[in-house]
Amino acid sequence: LKGIAMFNSKVLVTLISFLFMFPVFSEDIEEIVVTALKRSSTVIDTPASITAIGANEIEDKGITDMNDLKHLIPSMNFTSVLGAQNITIRGIGQFNGNPGVSVSTDGVFQSRAHSSQLGEMDLERIEVLRGPQGTLFGKNTTAGLINIITNTPSQEREAKIRLGAGSDSHQLIEGMFNTPINDSLSFRFSFLTKETDGFMINSITGKDRGNEDTTSFRAQLRYDNEAYSCLLYTSDAADEEDSVDLG
Repeated sequence: LKGIAMFNSKVLVTLISFLFMFPVFSEDIEEIVVTALKRSSTVIDTPASITAIGANEIEDKGITDMNDLKHLIPSMNFTSVLGAQNITIRGIGQFNGNPGVSVSTDGVFQSRAHSSQLGEMDLERIEVLRGPQGTLFGKNTTAGLINIITNTPSQEREAKIRLGAGSDSHQLIEGMFNTPINDSLSFRFSFLTKETDGFMINSITGKDRGNEDTTSFRAQLRYDNEAYSCLLYTSDAADEEDSVDLG
């Protein structure tokens, strides 16, 4: 019995020492509220195959277009071949000119894949639903839906700017400015510019291929009081100049 008691005391001392050497860290998990099913609910409580990415993760991982997004979403892919952009989920994408995956920005359907690039700046979250979504979102959602939610104007005066640089002379500038106009009106302006040299050179003409030069912006006006709240005006625009990708 004495030997057992000594053994137990050694085990207890070892466990205590282990806890002091390797403290247990507790990190709060960001709870994301989604509206992909036309109602607000958490990701866990949403009865659908859905992946949601919050604003912090979007900024930390530098997501600025669909090509960045495909690396984070299971079973999603994005391709751009000879200027034709295609989004696929679970291997299903465009067929006979009709997309199998739709893109919605703040509830507005994007008719073309490249027009969805307008939404990917100053974002609140991105929701990706896998599987047919025709009941809620109509046709062209056989494979799924990408629901992009942007940040809306608020009564706080704030501004931010983000700079990025990379290989092939890649440059990125993203900014946002938000200000209240009065107690009920607020205005928000955001912009994004990207420039990248081509990763291939045409041996005949000597010009770059696959280069990118994109500028986009968004302006929003919001009315909000205790009884009623709405987004009065939203304007998106983009100017893209890029060489056709060869694959």
